[in-house]
Amino acid sequence: MCALAGALLAQNQAFADVGMGFGILVNGMASVIVGEQIIGRATLGRQLLAPVVGAVVYYQIVSLALAVGLQPSDLKLVTGVFVLVMLAAPMLAKSGGRLSMQ
Repeated sequence: MCALAGALLAQNQAFADVGMGFGILVNGMASVIVGEQIIGRATLGRQLLAPVVGAVVYYQIVSLALAVGLQPSDLKLVTGVFVLVMLAAPMLAKSGGRLSMQ
C-alpha cells in the first residue's frame, strides 16, 4: 500500500527524489512521540489513539506557529523544541521541574 502511494505521488509529480518522503517520516515520528506522551501506551486502545491525537496536536502547533507569524523555515526549530519538551516532560514531572546533571 505504501509503495503504491509513493508510485502514485511520483507519477503525479512527474519526478521522484530520494528525500521526498523524509518530511512525512519526521512528522509521523513526532506525532507518535507527542501522542504517547499525552495519552500513554498502557493499553492497545491508547496505543492506537496516541498517533491520532499526537498528529492533531503536532499540526495545531505548526498552525499556531504560522499564525503567530513565524516563517516556514523556522518551523523545524519550533517543532523540534516542542518534541524535546514532550520527551522531557515525564522526567521533569518526576523531579518536580528541577534538572540535575548527574
